[in-house]
Amino acid sequence: MKIVIPRFDFIILCLLFSFFLFPISTSNGISINYSFALFPMVLILFKNNLKLHKSLIYIIFYYLIIALYGIISRSFLDDSLVIRTITSFLIFISIFLYSFIDIDSEKVKIFKLSILLVSIIFSLVSIFNFFSLGGNEIAYELKDLIGTQRFGFILILGFFLLLHFNFNTYYFNSFKILFLTVIFIGIGLTFSRASIIALLIVLTIFLTSKLNFKKINFLKFLFSSSALILISSVMLYYLYNTFPFVFLFFDEWIIGRFFNPDYDLLDFESSEGMRIYLYLDIITYVLKNPINGSSFLGVWFIDSLANSAHNQYLDVLFRTGFIGFLIYIYLIFKISNFLYLYDKGLFWGFLGILFYGLFHETFKESQGAFIFSFLLGVTFNYNIKKNVKKILYK
Repeated sequence: MKIVIPRFDFIILCLLFSFFLFPISTSNGISINYSFALFPMVLILFKNNLKLHKSLIYIIFYYLIIALYGIISRSFLDDSLVIRTITSFLIFISIFLYSFIDIDSEKVKIFKLSILLVSIIFSLVSIFNFFSLGGNEIAYELKDLIGTQRFGFILILGFFLLLHFNFNTYYFNSFKILFLTVIFIGIGLTFSRASIIALLIVLTIFLTSKLNFKKINFLKFLFSSSALILISSVMLYYLYNTFPFVFLFFDEWIIGRFFNPDYDLLDFESSEGMRIYLYLDIITYVLKNPINGSSFLGVWFIDSLANSAHNQYLDVLFRTGFIGFLIYIYLIFKISNFLYLYDKGLFWGFLGILFYGLFHETFKESQGAFIFSFLLGVTFNYNIKKNVKKILYK
């Protein structure tokens, strides 16, 4: 088998994209690694690599009007609110940057490779930290020491990308199974219920979609299902004995919690109850300000104790109002439809991120904004439809 050594510029760009995916935040949890925005700016400034899409220009212009309204109305009240409005608007609008540059097949390949690389590295680091910190011996302290909500959705995207990657050789497919297991463990070690729930939901939909009862060979299906159940059972048994606290954690915080008849979902002291009351506050505020919402300010604007909306969609609804929210959903639909037609690995991973976004912000985080911006750019590069498969599969 011929070994192909990647070009130097290919490696550099892969490392650069990997850095864009690295979650860097301040001590109070504010995501700050928006360096991904510099890459398209450099291409546009120095290589004159600029593509214009009228529909996106109109959308950006609409969001700009919302931001200007907030800036003007707050300029008479508080300069700090003006600065935060401008900053929030610039961060939000960064999701459009990759739509104005050419994204060829090589950039897509590098993007997917970077997702896989970062997913595996994050997972291996979590596993190393788990054992180096004492593993199950320190029990609940582990959640605070290695648990995180920052990159669970990246691992989900990496999992489905790897699941759809075919090495065409038994040898390399063995490594595929190994790394799928590593990423799966990494998802568990985030101690993020959103990650586990999103992964299980999408895996269920994915496996169900593979069933074709009209053409199915039931004997083959029975054999394949039995083999899958057997292999999964052995792997889960091994993982349970290696990481028992992780399984017990999710058993208590998912099954034991939501299936407990005495559990009060509306208890404000619980994380779920706090979210529900926050969601109601967000909806109430937007109903009073349906056109502009908060003009890009975060939920702290109405609740000083809240530093997050804990929901990607309600966060956008709060910041941009109903019309801005519908535009955002339209963009998500465009990306989803495109990926479903042309790249199933990215589609299922993106779907996992969308489910994850029901419980936490995803595309508001810098690493999530890079993913959204890049996929939106790929989607709007399909205008020349005859080249779309070349863009993704070359």
